[in-house]
Amino acid sequence: MRTNAKTKRDAFGQGSNAPEKYPAEAPENSLRPLTSEEQAIAARVAADSDREWETITEDSVLDYSLGRWAFELPPEAVKLQCERRFAFRWITRTKERIDEIRTKQPPARWWICNRANTPFLAHLCDPVLGAVVREDQILVFQPWWMREKMRAIVQGIADGKSADLTEMDGKARGAAHFNASKRLYGDGRPETRQEIKGGDQIIYDGDLEEGSDGLVAEA
Repeated sequence: MRTNAKTKRDAFGQGSNAPEKYPAEAPENSLRPLTSEEQAIAARVAADSDREWETITEDSVLDYSLGRWAFELPPEAVKLQCERRFAFRWITRTKERIDEIRTKQPPARWWICNRANTPFLAHLCDPVLGAVVREDQILVFQPWWMREKMRAIVQGIADGKSADLTEMDGKARGAAHFNASKRLYGDGRPETRQEIKGGDQIIYDGDLEEGSDGLVAEA
């Protein structure tokens, strides 16, 4: 029997009017059991049905907090510091460092900010450590007058180190006696006995009389 080309195409599903074929869906009861990993993924896929992404704008995700200094003082501490009632600072949160600042004598001593010492910071205290902590630091404080006292001591030391040496002329510090002048070489002013010139040989004589510095300049 002869068949034309159109009949052949229809027989093999290649005719122009042949319905499009799709793989049949497997019955639900024939699916293989899911692994624990696949179950976890499937649960998350099913739960991810919200459309929150439609309401999120570009400006709403800008986070300026990352540009702030991590160790800014709490507002309560800033207020008391501006009123010059207390001074605050962060120190490394180690037992050695804490022992160091707690065993110093006033005005160099600092106290830990906890619920007992600083109740105005109680809401910031760590529930485990009981102190105000941030990363690897812990907050400490001292009365403002101690801070000012320490600043005066440090400033006095700095001023002493940077003072003009001529101010020490004729003064003594322990066994040392100071002789100082501003004479420049060749300026016409008379030389001082203690002046050492570039060509002098410096020797030490430990047998000189008591009160001498033991240095002798020989021309």
